[in-house]
Amino acid sequence: KHRQYQQRYQVTCALQRRGGEKAHNGTERYRQQEYPQRPAALLFAFLFILTVTVCQVTNLAFLINNLSHGAGTERATCVIANGLADFGYKVTILSCREGMEYKFPISDKVSVVSLKGEEVKNRVLRKAMLLKRLKEVIDREGIEILVAVDVILIYYLLGVKAIHHTLKIIAWEHFNFYAKRSLARRLARRLSAKYADAIVVLGERDLKNYKDKL
Repeated sequence: KHRQYQQRYQVTCALQRRGGEKAHNGTERYRQQEYPQRPAALLFAFLFILTVTVCQVTNLAFLINNLSHGAGTERATCVIANGLADFGYKVTILSCREGMEYKFPISDKVSVVSLKGEEVKNRVLRKAMLLKRLKEVIDREGIEILVAVDVILIYYLLGVKAIHHTLKIIAWEHFNFYAKRSLARRLARRLSAKYADAIVVLGERDLKNYKDKL
């Protein structure tokens, strides 16, 4: 099973690298077969977490690497942010880089803030700067819950939570459990499983993997 996951993921990456309509359609067929896109189900998952796990929270933010990218992660973030805003939540999307020019529609009820990580070239200094600006936005906006759009961003959430102990954090997994198995991502998944208030995964199979292996 592990080998099948890896082979299918490698095929998907190859299709993405080749580009063109054929590659795009092949990638979409793969995604729909393994994990169909269900915005309504995702929205329900977040509403369930917000109403049951962290009651009375009305101000939340999504932290994403770069909202200006036009991939599925950015699309899903915009869809869920719009849906939660329609339910009366105050929603902010925080983009680590750029982000003010986005590819998908965003409701007027949703605020978009760029942390402008592209201004700092040094990787270490950039991470420190992003953490500082993230804390400033949380203080200014009164954010009560922070969602990492991709578990790799959990490091920033944990850094802020060390200062804001009442802040609730959610890790949102966008890849299957056996994809992107770098050391940093494996550690991020383990930290998410241990310290996040909730984790949103792709499906029941990954939910079982998180429970059994982390």
